[in-house]
Order: sequence, then C-alpha cells, then structure tokens
Amino acid sequence: MPRNVTGLDPKAKAQILARLRSIEGHWRAVVRMVDEDRYCVDVIKQIRAVQSAVDKATALLLERHLNHCVTGAIRSDNPRQRERAIAELLEVFENRRQYASITSLPARFGSRPQAQSRPARSNGGGAS
Repeated sequence: MPRNVTGLDPKAKAQILARLRSIEGHWRAVVRMVDEDRYCVDVIKQIRAVQSAVDKATALLLERHLNHCVTGAIRSDNPRQRERAIAELLEVFENRRQYASITSLPARFGSRPQAQSRPARSNGGGAS
C-alpha cells in the first residue's frame, strides 16, 4: 500500500517533478539513439548523463525527506517512529552500496585482472 505525506513544500515538489520529466524526455532520446543504431560511446555518454540527472533528483528527494519526514520522526515522542525513519534510510543506502558495487565500471573494466603465479616446474627429481 503506498504511503503519502502531507504538508510538503509545493515548490520543492514542482522542482522534483520538472527534473523527473526532463529525465523522462532524455531517456526517450537515448532509446531512440539505440533504435537508430547510433555510435555506442555516444549512447553510453547519454546514459551516464541520465544517471547523473537521476542522482540529482534523488538528492532533492532525500533533502525533502530529511527536512520533513525524518525531522518529524526524530522530534516525535514515539521511539518506534524514530527507529523506523533511521532504519529506512540505512536500508536505502545499503541497497545503493550493493547496487553500486555490482555496476561500478572500475571494478568491471577499469582494473586489469591480477596475474596468476605459475607453479614452480619440477626439474625431475631432487632438491635444487
């Protein structure tokens, strides 16, 4: 069941919605690039730009959440409400860290595999 919040700053909501709509349009353009067989590196650059825009939208949402929901929970007399707010944030950031470790480019492409050492060859018998 979706949870809704009330009493939020309408200006912040408008700013977030505008950013998300911009991301939506940008993403459609990326899909069109793939459909048109555009050069892979150009598509990747645009995907990275969309990822950056999504990160900025996420930061705006986090700021809104911290200023409204978390602040209210921390000021609450109900310890369960405080614990829930903290647990939610920890869960979000833990999931992000796991996702980042799976998708990070340096881990997959930026570093070369370590050279494996070869076992010493036997010279046919005794100690050398």
